[in-house]
Amino acid sequence: MATIAGERIQAAIGLRKPDRVPVVPMIDFFASRYGGITQEEMFFDIRRFEAALQGTLHALGPIDGVRFSYAGMGRFLLATSPVPPRLLGVGGVAADGLFRYVEESIMGPAGYREIGQSGFLRFPLWFFGKLKINHPELANMAGFVRSMGGIAADFARERRSEWGWRKRGVGFMVGLNLCTPPLEF
Repeated sequence: MATIAGERIQAAIGLRKPDRVPVVPMIDFFASRYGGITQEEMFFDIRRFEAALQGTLHALGPIDGVRFSYAGMGRFLLATSPVPPRLLGVGGVAADGLFRYVEESIMGPAGYREIGQSGFLRFPLWFFGKLKINHPELANMAGFVRSMGGIAADFARERRSEWGWRKRGVGFMVGLNLCTPPLEF
C-alpha cells in the first residue's frame, strides 16, 4: 500500500489500490485567490504564488502532487499567443478579474489558401509574422532576444519552484498546460 505521495500516485497509475485517492489539483487560480494574491501576481511572480500555495495547503491540507498551468507564465503567454490573451493586470484588464483567452479568428480563408498553395512549411513564417504584429517588441532582434531572455528566466524560476516542491515530497506531475486559440479549420 502506498504511504507517500509518489508511491500513492504510482499505485493509482499502475491500477493498484493506493491507501487513498491521490490529490493532484490544477490549483493556480484557486490558490492565488485563497492565498491572498491577485491573479496578476500569480501570472507574473512565481515566488508570491508559491507563498500563496503554501498558505493554501497549510489551511486546507496536503496534496500528493501539484500542477502549475499558468503560475509564473504571464510573459510567455503574452509573447507566444497569436491572439494575445487578456491577462490580468495587463493592458487595462483588472488585476484580479477572470483570465480568458480571446476567441477570435486568427486566419481567414485567404490565409488558408496561401498556406495551402505554398505548403505547410509556410505556416511557421505566417505564425511568427502574426506574433510580430501583435507583439511589436518581437519585430527586431534586440526586442526578440530581450523577450526570450525574460521568458527563459521565468522558466528557470518555475523549474526551481518545481524542485522545491519535490523536496517537500510533493510531486510535480505534468508539464505546463499551454494552449493557444485554435486555428479555425
